[in-house]
Amino acid sequence: MPATSTDDDDIDMASTIVANSDQLNADDLIGQTLTVRIARVMHGPDPKKQPIKVMLEGMPKKPWYPSKGMRRLMVYVWGLKPRNYVGKSLRLYRDATVEFGGKTVGGIRVEAMSDIPPHLLDEGILKMPIAEKRGPKKDREIKPLKAPAITDQRSQESREQPTVEPIKDRDDLRRRARLAAQQGTVTFTAFYNRPDVKAVRADLEAITVYKELCEAADKKGAPTEENPFGLDDPEMDADGELADGTENQPVVE
Repeated sequence: MPATSTDDDDIDMASTIVANSDQLNADDLIGQTLTVRIARVMHGPDPKKQPIKVMLEGMPKKPWYPSKGMRRLMVYVWGLKPRNYVGKSLRLYRDATVEFGGKTVGGIRVEAMSDIPPHLLDEGILKMPIAEKRGPKKDREIKPLKAPAITDQRSQESREQPTVEPIKDRDDLRRRARLAAQQGTVTFTAFYNRPDVKAVRADLEAITVYKELCEAADKKGAPTEENPFGLDDPEMDADGELADGTENQPVVE
């Protein structure tokens, strides 16, 4: 007769499948989600393949390297200044359908976010078009996340900084549209698709004005201290997926 134990239900199976790696991997999230709070955003080890390193509270040895699609999402919701991300929270999950190099490898996605500006919500949900692969984009639905209590003063100060302010008038709309275009196509597209901007698109200047600004910004493409995301990297795939949750990051030739 096989041995039995009354303690079987106390076994933490999740801890037995954590990858032996120096980063958060998609396989760490098999069968579970993970709610995390951002401690710091830093330059990653490689400006092409891993431009951003997100340090998570309580996980100093398991930073998250978000894919291009997830970086776009953070920029859309929280703005371009990484210091404003400190103290904000995310719920992460493993998306088994993420592909890289024609193979299904799985990757880390965002399921919910704290501090989503109310005017970005549509019936209580954030809907943002993100490319799953080369081809048409589809809306990704992100749920609002109630942030855990803040204990760190620096985090509290960062959370109190507004990330996105409502548009005041036509002049403000055009000024901010130009500023977004000067950051490149990705940032302008996110701005252009904001629900509050959609309602007043008729007040924008001719789209060719913004196209020229976007093209000029895209040609620069170098990460800076204020915008270290490298969102226009031509060597990445449509969603910038570098199998962000795999143990061995593939090299893009």
